[in-house]
Amino acid sequence: MIKKFWEKKITISGKSARILGTILMGLIGIFLLYCAINPPTYFHFLKENINRIIYGVIGVLLIFKALKN
Repeated sequence: MIKKFWEKKITISGKSARILGTILMGLIGIFLLYCAINPPTYFHFLKENINRIIYGVIGVLLIFKALKN
């Protein structure tokens, strides 16, 4: 039986999983911080200041967590 591409399971464990998780957390934090400072036009909900503040705080926290990891 042919197994489809999306049915394959990939498991990552150990040190490589920790490094990959840290990199992804840092990238998400950088993206959120970028969106808070310079919001793209297709994110209409970032025109309000409170949403931009929330995005900035969460982005900075994710970056610090990634650096701490």
